[in-house]
Amino acid sequence: MRLFFALPLPEGIARIQTELRQRAEQQGVVAKWPRPSGLHLTLAFLGEHPLDLLPALEVIGQEVSEACRAFTLQTAGLGGFPKATAARILWLGVAPEPALDTLSATLRGALLARHIPFDAKPFRPHITLARLPGTLDIAPLQGPPCPLGVPCEGFNLYESLSEPGGSRYQVVAAFPFTA
Repeated sequence: MRLFFALPLPEGIARIQTELRQRAEQQGVVAKWPRPSGLHLTLAFLGEHPLDLLPALEVIGQEVSEACRAFTLQTAGLGGFPKATAARILWLGVAPEPALDTLSATLRGALLARHIPFDAKPFRPHITLARLPGTLDIAPLQGPPCPLGVPCEGFNLYESLSEPGGSRYQVVAAFPFTA
């Protein structure tokens, strides 16, 4: 199973993706656009793991969710990886939020403590909106700022399923914040 922990996102993020897609298509930009229903903010990418690891991951999710409180994120503009002037991935950023950093650090710490492998790259919170076949300077795609408050009341463990139209993300377990 290809697994990751992530924040689910409200429909408003899908509207931002749709507006960006329209601007991009008007400018002749070709991209792969994730399904709007699958937009998320990854907290920890686990990669391939056997089914028998699920109980341990559910315990971790439960413990972390019990230690966290709900919070609100603020979107913070368009960006690109590896850099905005030569992007292969278009993403929506979020304003710095200590509660998000604490959530990610607590979750990653729990995975480390139980020796469960995950992608240990530094946490750079973002929402992937599109993947490009080549590189692109994203400056012409920038639209008027439309900050959106994103309520975060819990997180999920997802399985990534490969399908002909792109990846589909299925919720394996949900962890509402209870602190």
